[in-house]
Amino acid sequence: MSDRPLPEDAVASHHRKKASYRVRLSDGLNTLNTNQAGLRIAIYTRVSSEEQVEGHSLGAQKNICREFTERRKWVIVEYYEDAGFSAKDDRRPAFKRMIADAEQGLFDAILVHKLDRFSRSIEQTLSYFKRLNECEVVITSATENFDFTRPEGRLFFNMMAVFAQWYLENLSSESIKGHEELFRKGLHNGTAPFGYQKDKKARKLVVIPEEAEIVKAAFELSASGNYTHRMIADFLNTQFKTRKGRLFSKDTVTNMLRNEFYYGMVSLRENIRPGIHEPIITKELYDKSQEVTRDRMSTNKGRLMRQHKKDGSTTTTIRYYMLQRIICCDSCQRHLRIQTSNYYNYYKEVSLERGLECDHAGRSVRMNETNDNLLKLLSHIILPTDWQEEVTRRVQSRDVVDQIKKQRNQLEEKIRRLDDVYVTQGHISRIQYSEEHIKLRETLNSLVIPEQTNVIEKGLMVESLGEYIIDATTEELTQLCRSMLDSVYTDFVDNRISRIKPLPEFLELFRVAAEKTGLLEIGDDGGFLVIHNN
Repeated sequence: MSDRPLPEDAVASHHRKKASYRVRLSDGLNTLNTNQAGLRIAIYTRVSSEEQVEGHSLGAQKNICREFTERRKWVIVEYYEDAGFSAKDDRRPAFKRMIADAEQGLFDAILVHKLDRFSRSIEQTLSYFKRLNECEVVITSATENFDFTRPEGRLFFNMMAVFAQWYLENLSSESIKGHEELFRKGLHNGTAPFGYQKDKKARKLVVIPEEAEIVKAAFELSASGNYTHRMIADFLNTQFKTRKGRLFSKDTVTNMLRNEFYYGMVSLRENIRPGIHEPIITKELYDKSQEVTRDRMSTNKGRLMRQHKKDGSTTTTIRYYMLQRIICCDSCQRHLRIQTSNYYNYYKEVSLERGLECDHAGRSVRMNETNDNLLKLLSHIILPTDWQEEVTRRVQSRDVVDQIKKQRNQLEEKIRRLDDVYVTQGHISRIQYSEEHIKLRETLNSLVIPEQTNVIEKGLMVESLGEYIIDATTEELTQLCRSMLDSVYTDFVDNRISRIKPLPEFLELFRVAAEKTGLLEIGDDGGFLVIHNN
């Protein structure tokens, strides 16, 4: 970073951190005579991506080094080659393997075409020079005349290394100055983010309307609190592709939703400030998305909770909420939010806070009562004694397969009609369209033709469900629900579990159990209506 101060409106971003690691070096020398015949040699060649484009040849480097060893009557024991790697650092696979082999004593010297093939960093060069010297291995060059056993050779080596470092630092310094100047002008550094393209005449980034709609949809879905980043990626993939023609991944969506550029900021390392480009979203929408994401912060098993002690210290523990991201409102079908207090924990309907409508907006149910109701229901799910034969018959039944295919075709037609209503007629909002689209897509994904072996394995789990629930810990119950259930719906009026939707691999098992117990009635969406909850 240069000595010039950053603009006064530059602030540190929560998402951007930097790390700088510096190493102080010393070196030592052994007295290996590089003129002796029979010296065991490792030849190292390297080209960066840019040098590959410019036509620099690995073969030419190798030939020069091979001819050099023949004149000295040295013995080549190994070739190490890094194609497309910069010498700015040592993150090069062949380089690392070569250093490891040197420490094993497999050769006496490393021969390079030029010193900058080995490294362009003086700290790195001297660090490895010292490290190799300790295992009696030296570095030598086929085109730069230095001998480390003599004072003039050591002087020449240091001069060449200093020059290589000067080149790198000068290049880096000029690059840093350019980035800082762009930051001060409110311009973006690097490749244009998704949703923008470079306008060469205006010398700034401009919005691509089609991509901007995708960005807005992602932020709005995130801010609604009903969709994980994985669900948002799945939704986007039904209609769109990334700029490179690939599918959106969860990480792609996460990076998009964390990027302050979309509400009008530019960044430099850990700092952000207002840019001159047109924002795609408002800061309010961005902040709401971040708030929802923080609320979802959890491990794979439970939610991370930070507690502040009287002495000012902070401790982090994991609390397990059995139906987190599973429990939904029976009316609007949106996920409920976990709300904690000193005495009770609740599942709360928060559509009103998200600017949406629900007949039960703002209502809540006690977490322990809802959890107990579900556990009672699950413990009463009993499979008949011949369940394996019945499940096998269902899985292999042509009628069952045809029915599943028919239901899938009907859902795909509904999705096509929904797309038509939204895209061509514009009769519904993007949020309404997204919510309905995701519901239909999730139902479609749940209609799978089950595999016999997998269903039998899950059936053994259901068979011992009642006994397992009695002695299970909160963590184990949480894992049980997440491995078995897609969603659980609560009726705020009657304070009861009204519907459950198992994951696809449990669907046939629940159907068999429904006929056996009479507790459940098969629904139209791959779920089950709860007839009795006692």
